[in-house]
Amino acid sequence: MTVEQLKPSKILRGPIFPEPVQVIVTIPMGNAVKLIAKGVNTARVYEPILTSDNLATLETTPDTQAFDGDPQRFRLAIEAMRLAIAFEYDPYFSLSIARVDPLPHQLEAVYDYFLTLPRIRFLLADDPGAGKTIMAGLLLKELKIRGLVKRTLIITPASLSFQWQREMK
Repeated sequence: MTVEQLKPSKILRGPIFPEPVQVIVTIPMGNAVKLIAKGVNTARVYEPILTSDNLATLETTPDTQAFDGDPQRFRLAIEAMRLAIAFEYDPYFSLSIARVDPLPHQLEAVYDYFLTLPRIRFLLADDPGAGKTIMAGLLLKELKIRGLVKRTLIITPASLSFQWQREMK
């Protein structure tokens, strides 16, 4: 390492310091240089006088990249991360991204009965208009988000096949 590489805010490591240090200022002193640095972990100030032999033992961290990326892509990446881990903290996560307003009995069926069992295999059969499609949609969405299902078989009467295909998309 050379004296020219000792610039303010650089992080240095070496046998001279008990911890990584951040350069505050360098003061040339003939063949040596006085370094004023702050410990990264303890914020302790170090003021050694370094010779060329001492400089050779020091290592510096690589320069960090500038923050000049595309802000829209950054926001999309953060949103993707938020969605990827949201289900860990929100037990009703699929509701927040669903485009339906389920009724209480549908929520109870999906979250209190279906998802609490170790093996999820169900036959949904109920009166017409009871919300089987919404329950099945919520269950499938929740299972996909949790990564518990890859494929699903839905068996319906022939007259309702198109309706189920349309509503499950």
